[in-house]
Amino acid sequence: MMTRFPLLLVGLLSAALILAGFGNKQLKDQLVLVNRSLALANNTEVYLKACRVSLNEHMRSLSICDKEETKLNAKVSKLKEEIAGLKKQVDMIPNKDKEIADLKLKVQLAAKREEELKARTREMENALNTLGNEAEARRAKQAKEAEKDKKTEEAKKAEEAKKAEEARKAEEAKKAEEDKKAEEAKKAQEKKPKA
Repeated sequence: MMTRFPLLLVGLLSAALILAGFGNKQLKDQLVLVNRSLALANNTEVYLKACRVSLNEHMRSLSICDKEETKLNAKVSKLKEEIAGLKKQVDMIPNKDKEIADLKLKVQLAAKREEELKARTREMENALNTLGNEAEARRAKQAKEAEKDKKTEEAKKAEEAKKAEEARKAEEAKKAEEDKKAEEAKKAQEKKPKA
């Protein structure tokens, strides 16, 4: 009876250790999953913040360009009115070569200014398109960096999980070796002649 009690005690301790190890592994797995979820949430939040900043910049640029376009349109309208007025004056003036030549020159200058304003309007539109493309490229770059950070974090977590698994296997091998030695010691003890 006395020899069976230590064996029973060893068996109970072994079972308790196995259950504790199993519970610890489950907790570690759950912790890894929680960490991955948190990392993904953080990356998503960073990406959303970057998108908001980029969108605000784009909207600000659009507002500035809209104001400039409104001003230029007003100037173009004013120039058209001036041209119309000058044309009326040309029609009303008697055939005086010098005055007509001066008025024609003014009309040409006004038309040239109108073309310049139109060219500036086109430049502003091109600048707006460029700003939009730059903002889009910046958003794509930030998304790519966020994806890269996410993959790096996942690789790091996978490496940590691999190391934890290797440590667990080493611990199990060590425990198995200890159990084997204990079993051999027990058998050796049983083989000894009783006093």
